[in-house]
Amino acid sequence: MLSGAPYIDFVLNGRPVRVDAPSTGVTLLDFVRARGLTGAKEGCAEGECGACAVLLVSPDGPGSAYRVANSCLLSLPQSAGQEIITVEGLAVAGELTEAQQAMAAPADRSAGTARPASS
Repeated sequence: MLSGAPYIDFVLNGRPVRVDAPSTGVTLLDFVRARGLTGAKEGCAEGECGACAVLLVSPDGPGSAYRVANSCLLSLPQSAGQEIITVEGLAVAGELTEAQQAMAAPADRSAGTARPASS
């Protein structure tokens, strides 16, 4: 287990998080999924598909700037000092929107299968 710092702090969905001895072998995706935040999924594990997308929030003048990041490509220590929002963090009053529910649901393996048109 490699570790670059005794601990890291970051904000996840509006809540402070402290991780002791963060391993560079653990991705941000693995970390959020282990915490029960399963809306982000591992698709390609290469940063191509976006199934693992999260938002990184940074100050931008009087407001905030949002940048999409592939959590499968970020090691947990790279989260230090960041504000991170997963799809679950977009919920209002703890309730996911229909779109968020669809994103968090298990993949339908038949989706995208070509079917002949009815005549």
